[in-house]
Amino acid sequence: MRTRTAMSILACLFVVALAAGSMAEAGRGTISINPLAATFSIGSSSCECGILMSQSVDSTVTVNFQIPKGYKKNSPLTVVVDYHAFGNATSCDYVLLPDSANVYRPGENALSISAGSFQPADGNPIIPAQGQVVGEKTFQLSTLGSFTLESGASIFLKFERQGTSVDDTCADPLEINGISVQYITR
Repeated sequence: MRTRTAMSILACLFVVALAAGSMAEAGRGTISINPLAATFSIGSSSCECGILMSQSVDSTVTVNFQIPKGYKKNSPLTVVVDYHAFGNATSCDYVLLPDSANVYRPGENALSISAGSFQPADGNPIIPAQGQVVGEKTFQLSTLGSFTLESGASIFLKFERQGTSVDDTCADPLEINGISVQYITR
């Protein structure tokens, strides 16, 4: 009888261990990027609240991060940009595009990822002005072809506000307050 009870307990422990292992595989992690550590171009600048992107030109800003240990190789990276209108604009739109993505990995050549693998998650680059209400715009970075994303790679993401586009109707600067990268762990 004791042997049967011990076997039942071991079987239950084994099932719990398997469940815990599969839960660990499906984990998520987040990297926060300080917008004040960004590289600015003409039309972009820093402010005490983050990044300002003007309408007068097609302004760009570049941020970077390193894919951490534990990242599940080749899984998509979700980039979330927190933004709001610098003024109190509410009845206009901004156009924020993912301009480019570059990957640097020790021992390998630098690689520019094709535009098709860095896109707005909803397929639409237009974000509505909501006055002082902070909005979120989500972008997806994924692999294409033989290119792989893996732990230790340095990623540089360049965003462009197309202020001269007919679809960008806000005269106020776009203010980016935060950027985070969400990833799947092994």
